[in-house]
Amino acid sequence: MVSAYTQCQYSLLDRYLFNFTGRYDGNSRFGKDNRWGFFPSVSTRWRISGEPFLKKLTSKWLNELSFRASWGVNGSEPSTDYASVSTYQLYSYSYLGSTGIYPSSLELSKLKWERGTQFNLGLNFSAFDNRFSIDAELYRKRTNDLFFKNLSIPSTTGFSSVAYMNVGRMDNNGWELSINMTPVRRKDLVVSFSMNLARNENKIQKISNMVSNESGSWNSRGMIRKWVEGQPLGSYYGYKSEGVYLNDDQTIARDASGNKIYTYDDSGTAQAVKMKFGYPSIAYEFQPGDAKYKDQNHDGNIDYQDIVYLGNANPLLTGGFGPNIRYKQWSTNAYFNFRYGNKIYNYAKWNMERMYGFDNQSKATLRRWHHSYGDPSTAPKNLLPRALYSKGYNDMGSDRYIEDGSFLRWKSLTIKYTFTREQLKHTFIQDANIYLTLQNLYCWTKYTGQDPEVSINTSPSSDTSGYDYATSPRSKEYTLGISLTF
Repeated sequence: MVSAYTQCQYSLLDRYLFNFTGRYDGNSRFGKDNRWGFFPSVSTRWRISGEPFLKKLTSKWLNELSFRASWGVNGSEPSTDYASVSTYQLYSYSYLGSTGIYPSSLELSKLKWERGTQFNLGLNFSAFDNRFSIDAELYRKRTNDLFFKNLSIPSTTGFSSVAYMNVGRMDNNGWELSINMTPVRRKDLVVSFSMNLARNENKIQKISNMVSNESGSWNSRGMIRKWVEGQPLGSYYGYKSEGVYLNDDQTIARDASGNKIYTYDDSGTAQAVKMKFGYPSIAYEFQPGDAKYKDQNHDGNIDYQDIVYLGNANPLLTGGFGPNIRYKQWSTNAYFNFRYGNKIYNYAKWNMERMYGFDNQSKATLRRWHHSYGDPSTAPKNLLPRALYSKGYNDMGSDRYIEDGSFLRWKSLTIKYTFTREQLKHTFIQDANIYLTLQNLYCWTKYTGQDPEVSINTSPSSDTSGYDYATSPRSKEYTLGISLTF
């Protein structure tokens, strides 16, 4: 890789600030036609608090008021070497003493830089001797020629996958807000509070028809992931769960008005149509005790037409906050972080409640259906389907395993005592303090898994964002320490 970089900064009267940058990169991982990329940016800032007309009105309480704007382009290159050439490998066997070779990768001579263009607007405000400040940011980012990694492609090409492909366009829009305040500032007592909030919304604007835009299928067990134009990355798709078929009457198909659907045999006798899964290719007939999925089009058949959007892993809001208090030599600070509005696929719950094989299962399976629950009035709440060894469709991906991942975590608490110089004057110690730090004290959440703070990496190459694989929850930590300066 080779790069050239230039930057120009200009300031006028300490009120009007401008910055220009330009970067020109060349990378041998691209073909000769797309090897070079130019990535410019420009930003400006207006310190309105420095304007004479405003100083006269606000000099007693305003410390800083400025507006910022920026625009820029950045580029990403593939992480794989030799992507732009076709590589070859030797066969593991020989014929007549000779070993053949074969092409092991596609030549990606048309692969382009992934280019992200971002526009930002910002505000800086500080007042009352810097006891109250706000930093706000609004951004819009569009990524063109989006990279997807290790894509499956038709085997008719001679290959099963391709390392990289430019597949489309995605937007990330959002805002960030930071607030700091110090309501009390005295000689022996200081009380301050800080808070930050952020909101990001990503949306796929365009996806190539060369991409297999689905992970999983309507008849595969587990959750389905799709890349759909107009929807965010990290979206879940599956069936809507409606509980369990308690008796034979509930397994009869019904139309949109709730009326039973009938067919007629050769003698003209009416026969009730039973709900089926995957008719006619699979044609499994649901029985009492089986999982019940919503028949979206009321055709008496659960199949790909009943797959719906179930939410996504992106939180509506993330952030953190905490107070800081200092009284004489004592100081205390606490920090809380949170997510709100995201969905989690509880894969661990799916694995431990599916009752499909001989694996150990959760004690929740003690609530599974049996024949005594045929009467809805006797059936307990949160009833699980019956156990079926290696058959049935009780463990299909559905909102039964999608849960609200919102949480509020008391992340840390630190209590510190600082010794004064007067207390240390008869020692050889210059400064000393003793402190106690507690980490991960408590988490408020309705999520039933071990820890709601799962990965929400919504990169294009990830189809497991928001999956909970029952990783160990964050451990509580207690640290008692002393700091000495001689």
